[in-house]
Amino acid sequence: MRAAPLPVDVYLDQNQWICLARAFHGRAVTSEHREVVSHLLSKVDQGLCRVPPNWSHLVEHLKKGNRHSRARLAEVFELFSRSWFLAAWSTVLPQELSRAVAETFGIVPAPSAPVVIGHGVLFGAGRMARLAFPADWSSEREQRVSTVMQRPGGLVTLLMFPNEQIRGNQI
Repeated sequence: MRAAPLPVDVYLDQNQWICLARAFHGRAVTSEHREVVSHLLSKVDQGLCRVPPNWSHLVEHLKKGNRHSRARLAEVFELFSRSWFLAAWSTVLPQELSRAVAETFGIVPAPSAPVVIGHGVLFGAGRMARLAFPADWSSEREQRVSTVMQRPGGLVTLLMFPNEQIRGNQI
């Protein structure tokens, strides 16, 4: 029996996410953007591709003043990411540095490779973002929030919270 192929991971910078959202909503900048939308979504639907945003994408999204374009981009984040997120660099970097030092100096066993892509928006929260969480957050509460955020509409709800004052605080 042949093992299922590993998914291909695609990283999009903020501008490419915006182009993807425009194309998805019928406002493609180029014909290539229009063509890639259905192809990429098909691969995501089949589990052959993951397109994880990172925490910075969400912060940049919150800065956007136009509520309608924010809503379109939030929908595309949710649809294409399927709750996969990139780990924050502050989470990955210490482990990568430890691995590099071990490899350079022949230290055995070398630390394992960091997990760079994981499920849920909280996976992408780095150390600094987690410091902003309420002090009484337990691992059970974090798990509940993570579970809710992975449900359909969870990411859109987070990104499109209707209170502009809270959005300003999030920025």
